[in-house]
Amino acid sequence: APRRFGALAVERESDADYLPAHAVSCCAASMATAARMGWSATDVRIVGFAGLFADCGMSVLPPSLRLNDEPLDEVQINRVRRHPALSVAMLDVMQGLPAAALRAILQHHEREDGSGYPSGLRARGISDHARVVAVADAYCAAAGGRKYRLAPKPPHAAMTEIVRGAAAGVFDREAARALVSALG
Repeated sequence: APRRFGALAVERESDADYLPAHAVSCCAASMATAARMGWSATDVRIVGFAGLFADCGMSVLPPSLRLNDEPLDEVQINRVRRHPALSVAMLDVMQGLPAAALRAILQHHEREDGSGYPSGLRARGISDHARVVAVADAYCAAAGGRKYRLAPKPPHAAMTEIVRGAAAGVFDREAARALVSALG
């Protein structure tokens, strides 16, 4: 149902909802990163799709969880950490979606050092597509506005955060280098 893709990306409860802008930014950053890595047009489209819809599962969570202006407690954090699986469940009903895109959506919060979620995967247990979406998503989240943050980080500070994360073994280094090269 390709005509529904845009509607899923821009559906929101209020003008204060960051999800639509974040989805578009994450899509573009994912595609730019994959293209910089020399990936095929098919793989660039896969990460673009995954970047666009990685957080659509957040839309089924109560607005208080994503629009809160205070830090979340542990119970709330655990509810938010279900959004990758919720995103996959929402998209799984669509015919013809590449399994690689669904896997990237499910794994976009996994981290190289095993500190991510939902499965705590490490290094090579994470798909290459998910590694790209992970750095793009983290960059866009850091540079984008959130109610609980006083202000978004300037792009150079968000980029520095990604570089430091890659140096510390949190993010894939090749994907982080490509993101910096594509957007820096």
